[in-house]
Amino acid sequence: MLGKLAGTDMTASEAKYHPQCLLALYHCAARVQSAENITINEHDESDLCSESLALAQVIGYIENVKFNEVKFNEVTLSVFKLNKLTKLYASQLGISSPETGIKVHATRLKERLLQNFPDLTAVSHGRDVLLN
Repeated sequence: MLGKLAGTDMTASEAKYHPQCLLALYHCAARVQSAENITINEHDESDLCSESLALAQVIGYIENVKFNEVKFNEVTLSVFKLNKLTKLYASQLGISSPETGIKVHATRLKERLLQNFPDLTAVSHGRDVLLN
């Protein structure tokens, strides 16, 4: 039987399932898909939570530096290297979820920071990206 099935295209030979076998196949596929969705959603939610916490830490750091400028009436603007902010973000990700090996995408982090700070601008300076 397997020799006959392996040699032909099942669609071309118009093979059909018994209705009960087809229903059992659909139920099995639905169970597998729902189990995969549950594990994927749990993993994504924990990643989102840890990424949000890490981003909040970086935003807090930037706000703290800016607050200290205003507090001490400094005329100079603070300049942040994207590389250092990325390292801070990665270290905060490692603290909140050390088991995940998330690679930090610096450009996405820059875009998220620019969304949170409308007055922040990104300037390319050679290899570095400066945020001021």
